[in-house]
Amino acid sequence: MKNWDLCGFVISSGQRSKVLFCLDKPKTPSMIAKELKLSLAHASKIVRELEKKKLIICLNPNATKGRLHKRTKIGDEIVKYLEKNL
Repeated sequence: MKNWDLCGFVISSGQRSKVLFCLDKPKTPSMIAKELKLSLAHASKIVRELEKKKLIICLNPNATKGRLHKRTKIGDEIVKYLEKNL
């Protein structure tokens, strides 16, 4: 694990961890909100935070609705590390 700052960023929020874990396949913020029982506003905020840190990417950034997000390679590394150590 090289990205300790990013790992700490994810660990510091249980909701961020849950969102990162649930993005095992591409999902929209509304799918994430429904799956994790979060408000759409909160799920969208977390998605923006993770996207800003390059832990997830939007697969269709030009869409106004139905934006699909998935984990990046760094996001996958953090999930693997957390699965082994938490």
